[in-house]
Amino acid sequence: YMRMPYKTLKPLYKQMIDRGITWKDIRLNVKMQPEHLGRLQMGVVPRFYIIQRLMDYLKCKYTDIVGWEI
Repeated sequence: YMRMPYKTLKPLYKQMIDRGITWKDIRLNVKMQPEHLGRLQMGVVPRFYIIQRLMDYLKCKYTDIVGWEI
């Protein structure tokens, strides 16, 4: 039995801690529906257009938001 890698938002959480950004900051500066924000908070990797908005807001690259774990 081999475990499959899966996507995680841990890099995003690290960015938020390092920069002192709160979920409220993200809600106010990244245009997304409330249910998308709730899913982000639960750790669900969003669709790419949401990730693009986060990259624009944080001025970072994809791997700074989404990572892989086993």
